[in-house]
Amino acid sequence: MKSSESTVVFYNNLKAHSKKPTVAGGVEIKYKRKRGVLVILGFEDLFISEFKDSCNLILNHSFRGLPYKNLLICRDVRNVMASRLNHPHMAPSLIKHKSQLEFTKKLWLDHHTVKDDNEIHVIRYGFLLKDLSGIIFEDYYLTDIRENEDISNRYGGGSSFETNNFSERYKAFEGNDCYEDLIQDMQMLDIKNHSTHWNN
Repeated sequence: MKSSESTVVFYNNLKAHSKKPTVAGGVEIKYKRKRGVLVILGFEDLFISEFKDSCNLILNHSFRGLPYKNLLICRDVRNVMASRLNHPHMAPSLIKHKSQLEFTKKLWLDHHTVKDDNEIHVIRYGFLLKDLSGIIFEDYYLTDIRENEDISNRYGGGSSFETNNFSERYKAFEGNDCYEDLIQDMQMLDIKNHSTHWNN
């Protein structure tokens, strides 16, 4: 996303039920204020009910009366599970604890039972431009939406693979027992939502 009229401030990985956005544990960047400010609040690993409650709480407490959009970013099951197994902190827990593996599967399933409506816009990782193009962003200073295929940071775990091909990162984990457990029984729903080709 690109904006010529606003400064974009991104608070990533906020805790559930936060009342105020915070950069605790992150990096605060000084910026020159432009005509407006676009604030992006990011939550991770929340079930939809938690996500709705968390959005309502932080909006009512810190951004009351301001326009907003709720976006749910979803990714195909093979690549999202591969990213978790590539993460140095998530992988050991997934491998050792069956409960964590089941939680991760339930989370993916929960996100893929949401219908795109005016309350939550579902954005599929492999169809960013297509799904975003149907949303009106005029109130948010966004003048152009482009897809950036470059990797800006390879050293954070998770999505830090030695390839720029976002759709084939799962191939590094094919045959891995934990990976196969994570994607088991997900094929039909994955094909329906992400148009994936499981025979490739």
